Amino acid sequence: LHFPVFNKKVRITTPSQVSVFVGAKYVVTVHQGNLSPLTKFFGECQESEESRHRYMSHSSGRLLYHILDGLIDNCFPILNAISRKVDSVEEQVFEGSLRETVRELSILRRDIISYRRIIRTQIGVLELLEEKEFPLLKVDPDVYFGDLADHIRRIWVGLEELKEVMENLSESHNSLTSHHI
Repeated sequence: LHFPVFNKKVRITTPSQVSVFVGAKYVVTVHQGNLSPLTKFFGECQESEESRHRYMSHSSGRLLYHILDGLIDNCFPILNAISRKVDSVEEQVFEGSLRETVRELSILRRDIISYRRIIRTQIGVLELLEEKEFPLLKVDPDVYFGDLADHIRRIWVGLEELKEVMENLSESHNSLTSHHI
């Protein structure tokens, strides 16, 4: 699976891969870099007996659900940040410097494209978990993984809306530039 991480230095959302191995009595995750939701989750389980019991005393399927739920929930703040940037660029299109606006439009469009690439592939994976029965996970896939698939589809819809807004802002910017010329 891939999850988005915003790289502040280059101002783009990049994928962070998480490999998951699941058996009837275990869940193993392997990832590179710092995926803060995963790090926090396992830190909480190490420090708190109550958390360990809440997450790890049930089936491996429930533990997998909690891990993926935390990673997917972390996608929403990134989406909200992009949405705020789109609002800011919208103001720039109609009130700001034309040269600086072109740069911001380009950076933001690249970020949305990158985020969409990450999310698009995850939809199929989560829909597969939702639709297929995995007896060793001992969970109702429609309830647990259906919830995750719904969340990832909501993120996709949000990204589609942002993409459309950016296209319209680019058209508006081009029209305003032509008018100024």
